[in-house]
Amino acid sequence: SVIGTIVSVTFALGQARARTEAQLIADFLKDDVLGSASRARIGEATVSYILNAASENIEDKFKDRPLIEASMRETLAWTYRHIGEANKAEQQLLHASQIYRQHYGEEHPTTWKVMSGLGWIYEDQGRYHEMEALSTKLGFKSGIAVAHYHLGKYQDAASFFERSRRAADESSHYFDSCNLARAYAALGRYEEAERLFVETFTEWPEDGESGNWNLVYSSALANMYREQGRYDEAERLLNRTLETQRLKLGDRHLHTLMSVYVLARLYIDQDRCDEAKILFNEMLPIARERLRKEHPVTLRLVNALAVLRTKQKQYDEAEILFDEALKGRQRDLGNDHPDTLDSKNDLAVLYKEQARYDDAEQLMLEAVEGRRLKLSDKHPHTVESMNNLIELYEAWGKPEKAEQWRAKLPLEQVTEER
Repeated sequence: SVIGTIVSVTFALGQARARTEAQLIADFLKDDVLGSASRARIGEATVSYILNAASENIEDKFKDRPLIEASMRETLAWTYRHIGEANKAEQQLLHASQIYRQHYGEEHPTTWKVMSGLGWIYEDQGRYHEMEALSTKLGFKSGIAVAHYHLGKYQDAASFFERSRRAADESSHYFDSCNLARAYAALGRYEEAERLFVETFTEWPEDGESGNWNLVYSSALANMYREQGRYDEAERLLNRTLETQRLKLGDRHLHTLMSVYVLARLYIDQDRCDEAKILFNEMLPIARERLRKEHPVTLRLVNALAVLRTKQKQYDEAEILFDEALKGRQRDLGNDHPDTLDSKNDLAVLYKEQARYDDAEQLMLEAVEGRRLKLSDKHPHTVESMNNLIELYEAWGKPEKAEQWRAKLPLEQVTEER
């Protein structure tokens, strides 16, 4: 029949097209991906080198098959992200999204998926406001919630992940639970955060087989232990986490640098200054070169080094570093972001050590008020700033002001001190 003939011809054409496209992809993998490795000099054929070589030829290879080009660019983007090359991942996703918009339109699920993926690249780059704006435009609720966490809107993030976790399927339940635990930790709800972390981890990242995000979350748990003064637990967990990250990702990866920051803070808290100094000498130059200048992780390392220099009484260098961290955080994150408030608190401590009491008072009052509004009166960071303010007034010879602020401490904190 005519209909049968048409169906047969259409099926044959579809098979032929599929074979042609499969051959194009096979040739690209053989000539441009694997071929670049065979042409490289000894020691040159890194994953990044091979991806770069493949990226150069992708447009020519698929100039008559734009949708295959877009798909290959997606694959390259996520591979770049995996090895910590966020800027190159962004370039590939932007190319892919442009092709999908031209062929499918803005509202198509394929276009939406690629654009929402771009939000995760913005997260890696520390471009949290752009991540929030893009996710809001797309209606991508998980992206909005993660952006809110990074922007210090911890209660908003926690509320979303509480709702999402109750409705989540098995595939997203893990991420919702871990993100909720991170939000609880940031809010100072340490017991709830620890219970969630421990319940959610099916295995600890000891053997190098756990996912990369499991390591990010275990680093967050270690940081919470540090803030609680549980230093032995924090160090054991951090050592396991960092060992695996260095093995899987290398020293230059964002996630490794995040864990290094936590370990450096742990050393500083314990007055292990020589060990902290070694970490900073090794890793801060990598962060400055690998990440953008005002990336939040770079500035965390800068601020932490300033705290170390304060402890070492190297005040001039500490002030230069605090200036970099505080101004960068104000520009990138805002004046009331918790990271910015950390810098104000820490710089005020430096001024107190230098007997620059007027400067210290102004900054410490800003830190106290900011932390009260952003976190709560009872949050450990707020209490820290209040205690620092009390110590400032005592050093300044103003015991009556010290007593006024002591009276404002949460009741449990006053009880613990006595």
